[in-house]
Amino acid sequence: MRWIKDLFRATLSHWWALMGCAVSNIVGMYALALQKDNHWLIRSSFAIADLSIIVALALAWRDEHAKLLIEIEKNNGPKFHLEIVRSVYSQQNAFLFVECSLVNRSLIESGMRSARLIDHDRATDNEIHANEAFLAVSLYDSSVKQISVQGNESGVVTAEKIGILRVENLLRSAPPLLPRGKREVGWLAFPGIASIADGQTDSNRFAITVSDTLGGTHGPVAVPAPVERAIVF
Repeated sequence: MRWIKDLFRATLSHWWALMGCAVSNIVGMYALALQKDNHWLIRSSFAIADLSIIVALALAWRDEHAKLLIEIEKNNGPKFHLEIVRSVYSQQNAFLFVECSLVNRSLIESGMRSARLIDHDRATDNEIHANEAFLAVSLYDSSVKQISVQGNESGVVTAEKIGILRVENLLRSAPPLLPRGKREVGWLAFPGIASIADGQTDSNRFAITVSDTLGGTHGPVAVPAPVERAIVF
């Protein structure tokens, strides 16, 4: 039967448990043949052998179950919940920073493969990938640097500390997978954004869509108007 072959193949990957079963059986057979009075050795050897095969089968079942969940999520689509908190625009280097949170509501681990910023005013989009610069400033980095806010939409000059990295420190490897039910909060940084005029309050200009590691797309989610101006060090 097909399922027996699959289970046998999955069990072979846990060779250490199978080796433990074999060694324990050999010890038990030796004790049974040459040390019949050593009941403790005989019983413990065969008990360890039984336990080893149970462990191997349990791990094989876990692996096959994980594969099944992946196929289910691929067919049904991973469930990510994306929320946008606020955005900050840096005039000096044309960066738009977006603070957001992402919750993995899938049955399995999954992560953000890319994020796309849609600019409705210019009918363009701007995509950042997990293997490119600036995604490090998104949802998976705990490093915090200071950013000074020069003013808001009402013209009041303020100063604030928010969690954005120095630009020269943004390079890093791809972000890790999110466990199911896990929530992460951080920043997305989109370079090359056209100038945003002071006092702009149009909240319909920008939106973000997120692609996950299984190929699903989530969004678009509207981005609040970037009413703060920032100097990125």
